[in-house]
Amino acid sequence: MNIRQYVIDLELPTGHSVRVDCPKCHRKNTFGASNDMGILKWQCFSASCGTRGIGETNLSASDIRALMNAVDIKATIEPIEFPMSVTRSLPHEATSWLEYWGIQDVGTYYWDIKDSRVVFPVIKNHILYDATGRTLNKVVTPKWKRYGGSGLPFIVGTGTVAVVVEDAISAAVCASEGYVGVALLGTSLMESHALALNEYDKVIVALDPDASMKSLAHVKELRRHIRKAVALKLDDDIKYRLDVDLDKLRSMADG
Repeated sequence: MNIRQYVIDLELPTGHSVRVDCPKCHRKNTFGASNDMGILKWQCFSASCGTRGIGETNLSASDIRALMNAVDIKATIEPIEFPMSVTRSLPHEATSWLEYWGIQDVGTYYWDIKDSRVVFPVIKNHILYDATGRTLNKVVTPKWKRYGGSGLPFIVGTGTVAVVVEDAISAAVCASEGYVGVALLGTSLMESHALALNEYDKVIVALDPDASMKSLAHVKELRRHIRKAVALKLDDDIKYRLDVDLDKLRSMADG
């Protein structure tokens, strides 16, 4: 049995927990599960079973709505400082890489000397709360590195239309097209993302083609508390700037 799916199917609201019969060992009332802002945790308290795990699920619309009314994001995150290896001075390989993607304002980004990473800062109210870095060294792993644990999205650009994407490169590409790029830094929608998106007039969810079903699910969750949220079905990752995808984006943004 897929225990994670079993826990998801319990449909626990955020902040709730339950004690039920264990789906693995079938002992009565030994299996505990909880939902902490989209983070699912479960454990069987039978010594002979010991099933446990942790996973993630999308927040429901009611969860996000409640969080928007109750959560002060400034109280849930802390500023960070970059390690000494991170500098504002970008070498030629970093600027060339950014220019390859058509990313403007290269002075906005940082460079991690240690791992040869272009670093995209997560800044709110002029304060650094997080960052994500992409290594240009093919032998360095992981390819992407998170410098903090705020859960905040990477946001770049100005305007009233936000385009939700998976990675920081795609967000920067959207910004260069005249929109606000919002990178989830993954595919999961968290309460911090929903809070950040609430300030825009229109939100276009444009995850990669292999996550199109998640795009639709995220739109469903967002529509009840964001003025206008729509899903954009892409032919390829938006950072590759296919004409057909950019045309669809412009049409949806203007519509």
